[in-house]
Amino acid sequence: MGTPPTPASLGQQATRIVAYVAVVLLPLVVSVLARLRTFELSLLEAGKAAALLGLGVVTMQLVLSARLLWAERPFGLDRLYRFHRVMGGVALLLFLAHPVLLAGGGYGSDLLTNLRAPWPIWAGKLALLLLLLMVLVATFRRQLGVEFGRWRAAHRIAALLLLLVGTGHALNVADDLHSLPIRLAFVVTIAVGAVALAAYRASPAVSGRGPQWKVESVRPETHNVHTLTLRPSVGTRDGRHLPGQFRFLRPAGPGSIHEDHPFTAASDPSADGALSFTIKASGYFTRAIPSMESEHAVCLSPPYGRFSYLLNPEETDLVFIAGGIGITPLMSMVRHMHSSGADRDVLLIYGNRTEADIVFRQELADLRVSGRPRLRVVHVLSRPSGSWQGETGRIDRERIGRLCGEVIGKGFYVCGPRAMMRDVLRALRALGVPRSRIHYEYFEL
Repeated sequence: MGTPPTPASLGQQATRIVAYVAVVLLPLVVSVLARLRTFELSLLEAGKAAALLGLGVVTMQLVLSARLLWAERPFGLDRLYRFHRVMGGVALLLFLAHPVLLAGGGYGSDLLTNLRAPWPIWAGKLALLLLLLMVLVATFRRQLGVEFGRWRAAHRIAALLLLLVGTGHALNVADDLHSLPIRLAFVVTIAVGAVALAAYRASPAVSGRGPQWKVESVRPETHNVHTLTLRPSVGTRDGRHLPGQFRFLRPAGPGSIHEDHPFTAASDPSADGALSFTIKASGYFTRAIPSMESEHAVCLSPPYGRFSYLLNPEETDLVFIAGGIGITPLMSMVRHMHSSGADRDVLLIYGNRTEADIVFRQELADLRVSGRPRLRVVHVLSRPSGSWQGETGRIDRERIGRLCGEVIGKGFYVCGPRAMMRDVLRALRALGVPRSRIHYEYFEL
C-alpha cells in the first residue's frame, strides 16, 4: 500500500507540479511547435489555444481525483481535491472562451447562434453544457440537496461523456489534428486521463475487490457514535501509516453498500495490527455501521493525508482543537504519543453540544493522568446541562487565547465540522499564529 508520507519536501512538490504543468501544456506546445512557420497571434489562435489548454486541464482533473499516492503524498488528498474544484472552474472558463474567440477571430456569430450547425459543432456545445452543469452542481451540491454518493456517481459519468463528446468534436472540426505530432500529443494526453481513471476504478475500496479486512467488533461510544474495529484477513498485507491519516472504507460482499467513504483511523498505528474507526451516524452509509456483523468483509484504501504530528517533528508544544467526531485523528495521535512515550506537551480543546456527545471522555481522562504525553483536556459545551461546571459556548478567539497563552512556537491541529474549522482558523490567524504552524484537514472531501 506504499510508504507513508514524510516531512514536507519542496523537491517532491516541485516534481508533481512540473508533471502537472507538462501534461496540461503538452497539446498546446506541440501544436505551436508543429505550426511554428504559420503561427501568428490572433483571436483565432487564442480560441484554439483555449481549447487545447482546456483539454489538458480536463485530463488532469481525472488524475487529481484518482487518489494516486504518487500525486497525493506531498500535498494531502484534501488539498488535491480543493485544487481539483478550482481547476474545474478554470476549464469551464477556457471552454467558454473557445467559441467566443473563434467567433471574433473570423467564424462570425453564426458559430454561436446557428441552429443548423453540423453535428460536430453541436457535440462541442453539448460538451460545454455538460461541463457547465458539472461545475454548477459540484459548487452548489449542498444547496441543491443532492446526496453525495449519487452526485459522485453522476459526476464521473458526466466526466466520461464530456471526454467522449469533446474528443468527437475535436477530431471532426480541428484541422490541426491532421498533423501527426499534434494527433499524438492529443492521444497521449487523453491516455494519461484514461490510465488514471483505470487505476482509480481498480483500487480495492472502489472496486470492492482485492485484499480484505474482517470486522472484529462494533462498539458503541455514545448514543450516535460507534467504533468499528477491523483485522486483516489471512494473506492481507497492510502498509505503514501515520497517526491521523484516513482511509476509504467499503463493505464487501453481496448486499453491501456499493460506495466508499473516508474515515480516520482513531487507533494507534503502532498497536497490534487492528484498525479502529470511530464513526458518527450522519447518513445512510454511516447509520449502517452498527449493523455490521463479525467477520463481515471490508475493503480499505491505502492511508491518505498529511494531518499528523509526526510530519512536524520540530513542534513539541501542541494545541489540538476538535469539534465532535473531529476528535478521531487527534485521538490517534494522542494514543500514538502514549504508546511511543513521545516527549510532547498537548492541550486538547474539545467542543461538543452536550456531555452525552463527548467521545473518548474516560480514556482521555486516563491518558491525562498517565502523563504520557503531558496532556491537558478542556471540554467546551455549547448546550450544557445545569450541572455542568466546565467551559461553555463556542471555541472562539478569546477562549483559545485564554487557554493557550502564548501562541508563538506552538503547533495547532484543527479538525471538526466545516463551520467550526472556518471560525477556529480565522481565530488562530487573528491571534498571530503563523500559517506554517496551523494544520488542518477537511474530512468532507
